[in-house]
Amino acid sequence: MAAGAVVVSTRHAGIPEAIESGHNGLLVAEGDLDGYAEAIAHVVGDPVAVERMATQRAGILWNVLMLDCSSAGLKRLSSLAYETMLAMKKLIKKIPLLRTLARFLYFSLVAKCRAFQDSESYWRARYRSGGNSGAGSYHKLAGFKAEVLNEFVRKHAVRTVIEYGCGDGEQLQLVQYPTYLGFDVSEDVVALCRDRFTGDDGKAFRLMREYAGETAELTLSLDVVYHLVEDDVFAAYMHRLFDSSTCYVIIYSSDTELQERWQLPHVRHRKFTEWVVWEKPGWHLIRHIPNRHPYSGDDQKGSFADFFIYERQCSTNETG
Repeated sequence: MAAGAVVVSTRHAGIPEAIESGHNGLLVAEGDLDGYAEAIAHVVGDPVAVERMATQRAGILWNVLMLDCSSAGLKRLSSLAYETMLAMKKLIKKIPLLRTLARFLYFSLVAKCRAFQDSESYWRARYRSGGNSGAGSYHKLAGFKAEVLNEFVRKHAVRTVIEYGCGDGEQLQLVQYPTYLGFDVSEDVVALCRDRFTGDDGKAFRLMREYAGETAELTLSLDVVYHLVEDDVFAAYMHRLFDSSTCYVIIYSSDTELQERWQLPHVRHRKFTEWVVWEKPGWHLIRHIPNRHPYSGDDQKGSFADFFIYERQCSTNETG
């Protein structure tokens, strides 16, 4: 708003207190995607109206700041902004042309202006700013993962589990592990998980740099491998993943060297199964489980990750 952009939003909660539709922005009913499309078309097709509404930006910003500067008020404004963003994403995904245009503009303009230091710094900053572990840890994708993991733990009577990249704990809430140790690079999510699972003596959380040689019957890597963009970081992670397991390793990831046309800087797909063949000859792949919800352009509804389950060749436990 302060930059002179015209606001297109919904009439949710206190938004009408700051935005007068047709005067300093445009408001539509919540869930009215057609209304959103018409409002956007109006903005694009009427530059005179856009200029008139943009001149009100100083008043808009002042009104928003005056609404409620308490902690609760700021949280409410943040929530409204997030809900508006989700509605816009739904609209863009609904219209193929808008989706293609949005991706092109983002990767051509926005992504290039965002400095990417390294994978660890990215995730630490993401969690510090309130970000979550991503779409794969929620809804039907999380449910699919939990179903596979719970069945495996039950069938093989797994007692101890270590996960490298535990994230915000959303996925963990759906899975039943007798004893679990989660590692992550972010101080914020380690603290979050410790708080979330307070009173659960079967779960513990530590920073990756605090690893001290712990082992478990099963080690996990869920939606992590394709985020390890540096070769040395990837190799160190994979060695620890396999070397700290006494029986099984489960990896949930893409398995290809093909990169997407428009790909975020914190994503790098790898043919990790070939790495395992060369670097870990004592392990063999006992099962590949394709994703029940394969990716088809919307990461909220599908994923390019599959399950890959490995077992030590010397193990005498049942395989399947």
